[in-house]
Amino acid sequence: MTLSQFLRDYLYIPLGGNRHGRILRYVNLMLTMALGGLCMVPPGRLSSGACCTAPISASTTPGTILDRRSRRASRRRLILQRSS
Repeated sequence: MTLSQFLRDYLYIPLGGNRHGRILRYVNLMLTMALGGLCMVPPGRLSSGACCTAPISASTTPGTILDRRSRRASRRRLILQRSS
C-alpha cells in the first residue's frame, strides 16, 4: 500500500471525499494533505539531519585526518619518484 492509497482510503474518503459539494471537497483535500504531511515531517527531518551531520563527523574523526596526511605524503613520494 502506498502513501497516496492510504491517504485516499483512510483519510479522504472517510472525511466525505468529493461528495458533499465543492467547498467541502477542497476542505477535505486540504485536511488530507495536511495530515499526510505531518506523517512525513519526522522521517524527513531525521534523514536530512543524517545527511548533514555525516560528512561533518566523518571529516573530524582523528583517523581520517591522519589518513589524508598519509595519502598526501604518498602522492608526493610517487610524484617525486616519477619525475626523477
